[in-house]
Amino acid sequence: MRNPAWRPARSHSARLADISYHLLGHSSSSTGSAEQPTMRLVPVLAAVTEDHPADALQVDDLVDALTRELNLSVYGSSRRYRWEAYPVQVTTELDLNETRFVVVFTTASLPGIRQAYTMLKPLLQRGAVVAGVLFSGAVDADHARRSSQRLMEASERFFNKALVDFGHVSAPGPAFGRTLAQMGEKIHDAWAS
Repeated sequence: MRNPAWRPARSHSARLADISYHLLGHSSSSTGSAEQPTMRLVPVLAAVTEDHPADALQVDDLVDALTRELNLSVYGSSRRYRWEAYPVQVTTELDLNETRFVVVFTTASLPGIRQAYTMLKPLLQRGAVVAGVLFSGAVDADHARRSSQRLMEASERFFNKALVDFGHVSAPGPAFGRTLAQMGEKIHDAWAS
């Protein structure tokens, strides 16, 4: 389900990506050959519960925005790789040999934290995956901070694994843009190592 409040942000981002492609996408290559970029997939674990507000960020909006962010030319590997974020409901759908970074999108509530933990558990037990968590739907900043703290502490306590905290986003705006930029950087870094 898509939130209509995010429609202007999606259309603006799509237009910027289109302009970026035309301005930056046709630069001459030193080899003269146009290689097909390698596909890199970024799973977005959707731990969204029934109490997730309808006016908050939805998983489809996040997946679209993250895919656009990862394919920006800001990152050095943007021409060698084609990035695609996709939603995952069950962790058994993941190819763990091909997964280096997982984004967990969860409702900032106790049921959301439990669902995110359940989804992360098999990944963290393997230890090879870097996971970042983005919360949405909190009533205020303090509630979001407490939700994040609970999941981070559980991960460190039971798996000795730190999660990347992307914070909380509820509405479109500059905070969401900063969060996407941070996510893009962390995901590119995880694939580079």
